[in-house]
Amino acid sequence: MSAQYVPRQTWRSTRGTAAVLVCSAGKELIARLAQGLADSSRQTCLQMTEAFVGAAPGLPPGQQTSFALCPYLALLVTNPLIAVGSTVDVASATIAKREDGAGTLVPATFDLLEQHRGRRRVTKSAS
Repeated sequence: MSAQYVPRQTWRSTRGTAAVLVCSAGKELIARLAQGLADSSRQTCLQMTEAFVGAAPGLPPGQQTSFALCPYLALLVTNPLIAVGSTVDVASATIAKREDGAGTLVPATFDLLEQHRGRRRVTKSAS
């Protein structure tokens, strides 16, 4: 069995798609999305789509503010087509310690994505 070649033009077949919500977006996906890299079909589609992308982070506790991840989150904030939800405090099931980064409110990320889409429509109509 061999993989078939797919012309690049067909990758942009998401013109009718308004938005894509990725849940849960791990730190590897966040870093690759910010850098424009892809090593899977899912990441390639996210890089190629013209739809708005919402990412609901699914991170290990404390990673939202980690030195390794912060630059990538900062890059994504500047992208008008990408909305990244914030994480919430959750308690560890094993040690009962509360830390940020392990939980994401998907409805809040969806609302953020809708706000991004609304701002983009206003900006486009103003120009």
